[in-house]
Formats: sequence, structure tokens, C-alpha cells
Amino acid sequence: MERMTVDIYVGKAIREFIVSTTESDVLDPDKFTILWCLIKQHLVTVPGNYKPLSDRSEYISIKLRNSNDIKTYSVPKSKSTTYSTIFYSHLTDVGQAVVRRHFEKEFKATFRNYMRGALNNNPEMKINDAIEEFLLDHNVSMNHISMSMLQKDWYRYRVKCATKKVCPLCF
Repeated sequence: MERMTVDIYVGKAIREFIVSTTESDVLDPDKFTILWCLIKQHLVTVPGNYKPLSDRSEYISIKLRNSNDIKTYSVPKSKSTTYSTIFYSHLTDVGQAVVRRHFEKEFKATFRNYMRGALNNNPEMKINDAIEEFLLDHNVSMNHISMSMLQKDWYRYRVKCATKKVCPLCF
């Protein structure tokens, strides 16, 4: 049985980054991940005015987890039972924003780690060259993200690290 999915708007650059790192635009998060916790908090029933997407160029899909597969109950004939058949398979607007911010933070963390490694290992490498290498390695098109935005992010990050005297390492 095919599992239900929820569509999340992430933008073209983040979508390209996700597809290059996971090799798919359909993610199946483990139930113990931060991503799944964020999604689960904001799931609601599908609104009446919902229409399926026609253009998925800026969206990714996330598979929803099955609750507990099949449950069996032993109920005497004299008792009546009620079962909830409501499926929570739609992400609220707030949930869309929360999950998109999560992916943007992941993108920035990966970008900063890549830049730190590239510039530390190649002191003669220029910042623009390192940014271009990052975009090429992660299949992100220059049409969907601006070089100046990444430069500013890197400069702000370096200043922030210099004022802290310690640059955090992410493993």
C-alpha cells in the first residue's frame, strides 16, 4: 500500500539541494528525526478547498508514517465501538513555514561547513570560487540563488565566529 505524502514549498534552490543530497524529491524521514517532529506538530485534515499541485518545481514531498498499521480488538456484541477514520495529511501554512526554515537552516549549515573546509584546505582559493564549487557539487543552479546572498551569509558568519573566538564545528 502506497503511503500518503504531504507537499512542502521549499523554493527551487533548496529543492535542487535536497534532490542532490538525497537523490529524490520524496523524503521518508525516520520517526525520531527533527523533521518528522516538526511535520507531525502541524498536520491537519485536508481542507475542503484543497487542489492538487500542477507545478511541482518548487515543492518536495514527505511520506507520512503509518500510525500503527493494523489493530485488532475483541469487543462483545452488546457494546458499540467508534473508530476515528480522519487522516491528518495536510500541513498548515505555519507548518509549511517551519519546515521550510528547517531546510534553509540545513542548507546554510552545509554551505558554511563546506566553505570552512574549502578555504581552510586551500588558503589561496577565493571566496567566489569556493561558492561556485559548492553550487556545482550540490547541483544548485546560479539562476535560483544569488552569489551575493551566499557571500553576505559567509561574511556575516565569519564575523560572528571572530567575535565568539570559537568557530563551531558540525559533525
